Amino acid sequence: MVGSLWTYFWQDEGHIEVRNALDLARNGVGAAFQGYANTFAGTRKYWDVRVTPMLDAEGRPERILAVSRDISYLKQIEEEREDLTRELSHRLKNAFGMVQSVINQTLRQAGTLDQGREVLSARVRALASAQDILTRSITSQMQIDEVVEAAILPHRTGEGRFAISGPVAMISGRQGLGLSLALHELATNATKFGALSAADGRVTITWDVQPEGRFSLHWLESNGPPVSPPARSGFGSVLIEKIVATYFDGSAELNFDPAGVAFHLSGTIAKPDAAPATDPY
Repeated sequence: MVGSLWTYFWQDEGHIEVRNALDLARNGVGAAFQGYANTFAGTRKYWDVRVTPMLDAEGRPERILAVSRDISYLKQIEEEREDLTRELSHRLKNAFGMVQSVINQTLRQAGTLDQGREVLSARVRALASAQDILTRSITSQMQIDEVVEAAILPHRTGEGRFAISGPVAMISGRQGLGLSLALHELATNATKFGALSAADGRVTITWDVQPEGRFSLHWLESNGPPVSPPARSGFGSVLIEKIVATYFDGSAELNFDPAGVAFHLSGTIAKPDAAPATDPY
């Protein structure tokens, strides 16, 4: 507003800061502060302000010089850096929590120390691959196709072993880590006992995403040896059928059809890093 005092443009804490700075300047002491204030046009900016008393010949304050420097861009960079730091902390917390759970469950069900070491190393590598995808992203989401490709990469032993199709879509980092582990378990089992253990074996992976966020993924093995259900369910089966489904707030089904293992996951794509109501581990 034309004719308004300079202090009029400062509100809340900024108004207190400017009053304190003026009081100091009236007593011959310079002051500085930073804060938000609107421009004459009403645009909100972040300012670095220096208030300096102009002294007369006798050393008494005669005038007050106030210089305001627009540092809105620097403030924006600072706030973005703080946001990134919080995001990194959140991602690491999720990743470490999942690694800790995988370690506990794997060692609990390992038959021998060597077996536990081998399985645990493979699972942690799968998580690391998924984490690499998340680290490259500027958001806390992951592309489904990148998650699938990273999970099956160690098991690609030749052309035509995998058939992959689905739309480009994003899932939360937590969902991506869980899905990566599930696909790793499926691929490992297929390599040891299923379709990938045969020369002509093949795995088909497809997924679909609806506009409202509904998500489904299918894993189907073919041309492998006859399949039979395992004698007991280990952590891998629990991970595939139950744990990952909770990340998608949906359901999962693992079928040991004699013609080939089939896995179906359905649920909903979550917002970035949305956590389930309860920890499935």
